[in-house]
Amino acid sequence: MGSVHRDLFGKLLGSKAMYDAFLLGLYGVTFGLMTYTALRDPGMINNAMLSRWMSGEAELPKRTYRDDNCERPILRYDHYCRWINNWIGLYNHREFIVMALFLSIVALAGILAD
Repeated sequence: MGSVHRDLFGKLLGSKAMYDAFLLGLYGVTFGLMTYTALRDPGMINNAMLSRWMSGEAELPKRTYRDDNCERPILRYDHYCRWINNWIGLYNHREFIVMALFLSIVALAGILAD
């Protein structure tokens, strides 16, 4: 999208460099958040809580989910995202929402450019 519409938006904005900076910033933040969300721990319970739960001494906190494919239960579990190949939980939920917002902005920018 960026290379096709560069001349058109360069004329509208007065500078191709401004358009390039906008696209690089938009795509950079989007892919950075996607990478961070994919690599971040989703909120798996710690070793102490895991051992207490396995021995039956303690219950899991509310909204904790145990998946057979995951090694530990996940705190404040939301869902499994196939796009980033990671679970979404307590520690990466905010970044996932911002990433989804920026992906929507990228899609909207492509629709407006076309």
